[in-house]
Amino acid sequence: MQTKIHTMGRLLPLPKRRLPFCKLFKAGVLAISTSVAVMASTATYDFTTDPTTGGALIVVGNGVNTQPWQASGGNPGGFLALTYAINGLYEAMVFPDIDPGKIVTAFKFETDLRIGNSQGDRAADGFSISFARSTDPVLAGLPDDTTALANQGNFAGGVAEFGTTTGIGVCFDTWAGNDLPDIPGGNDDIEGIIIRVDNVTVLKSALPTRHGACNDTTSLQTGPRDPAYWTGGGDPMLPEAWATLCWQKLTVELDDASKLTVTWKGKTILDHYQTTYFPSAGRLVLPGRTGNANEHTHFDNIVLTTAALTPGAKPATPTGFKSTATGARRAALEWDSVTNRLSYEIQRNGTNVPTGILTTNKFVDLDPKPGTTNVYTLRAVDVAATKSDPATVTVTTTAEAPGPGYLLAEIYDGFPGAALADLQTWVADPAFPGSPTRARYVNGISFGEPAFANTYGDNLGVRIAGTLTPPSTGQWRFFIRSDDASALYLNSTGAALPDPRRLPRLPP
Repeated sequence: MQTKIHTMGRLLPLPKRRLPFCKLFKAGVLAISTSVAVMASTATYDFTTDPTTGGALIVVGNGVNTQPWQASGGNPGGFLALTYAINGLYEAMVFPDIDPGKIVTAFKFETDLRIGNSQGDRAADGFSISFARSTDPVLAGLPDDTTALANQGNFAGGVAEFGTTTGIGVCFDTWAGNDLPDIPGGNDDIEGIIIRVDNVTVLKSALPTRHGACNDTTSLQTGPRDPAYWTGGGDPMLPEAWATLCWQKLTVELDDASKLTVTWKGKTILDHYQTTYFPSAGRLVLPGRTGNANEHTHFDNIVLTTAALTPGAKPATPTGFKSTATGARRAALEWDSVTNRLSYEIQRNGTNVPTGILTTNKFVDLDPKPGTTNVYTLRAVDVAATKSDPATVTVTTTAEAPGPGYLLAEIYDGFPGAALADLQTWVADPAFPGSPTRARYVNGISFGEPAFANTYGDNLGVRIAGTLTPPSTGQWRFFIRSDDASALYLNSTGAALPDPRRLPRLPP
């Protein structure tokens, strides 16, 4: 959840003239290749033994769930307890990569699920099943470093029930009223199943019946609530707490054409839906949480089957690689269309340009510096991650020219934290202010989209400097709205831009 911090500047009598200011704040052809071998792998987890020991499963949480594995009470045998009916619980579980070093082109995930019996009448907040790409933020540092997995903010929308930001996510959302990560500002989630592909919502299937019967296909839960148990002071971690619940089957299947099928309680929620998913290495991730309300989420008999590829011959080198437009900080690139299943990798002066999974034949680089000559290298990459020989083009950007109303937001990557001390450390860094990592033109002095949504990443600092002309003489109040540390500097007496390294902040 974003926390807005308002910093108010002091009142200044301002004439109708130009006022220099500085604002700082912080905030992530035809090409043919030979066929490759398809390798099938299957992993089964019946939880007869503790999967949290011996490296079978990586389990990280906030310490509320003290017993993620139960030795009995499963279907049959033991089971995995992602959540219990306890408030304020967060737990995330990552399964081993059963295809190390290989590209997963298709998979099938099957499990028995037991959900429900919240202590109050309404459950919150939910859980998700994700097949995350190996580059997903929550997987960073695994298996030795679990810091990223422990930070719930690395999941889509900053909550466990929306799944990972990459790959396929099937989300069981038990509390409506939040913003979906790709639809900010609209309270667009539902009580039901939400299916997401690479952080984009493709389906919302409402299941409005709370605490429905075991086979009720209009309910997320697999049995009725037992209010008498909770009234009598029942323990949420004893078998009696889930005695009213049954097991039901969930199946998530992605075929080798990237068509997705999801079934729950024997009902098809999504039937061979054509997604834009492009194959990559990946792992199974199960995160869940409870808020100020709660319910049980238990797994048993998980079966994961994958189809993976091994490298083959190189794809053909892309042809027609050229620049179609340039600016001071912009280079539009294009190449000939392809007919087979390829993605592309682009480098600028030997360094990879962040593109995500790029499958179109066009890309606009927004990070070259003004008045510089840059060599771009393009490679085709097939579904087994085999790369073609490179194609290159040289692009020279234009000199920078100021435009009325549009200011330059200079971005400095690698400055985590939200305390004011971080701002002071940042402005004292040798890179400030002359060597930003990258820059963007902004309309006015706003940085990011109106609903924010992590537009330019995280762990960064931003400097916006320019001249403000008030429309009339009078008393003016200046303020900053940001979700991390920020500061505003004004020079009301001269034409020079204020220097944050030498001037104090305006008092609140």
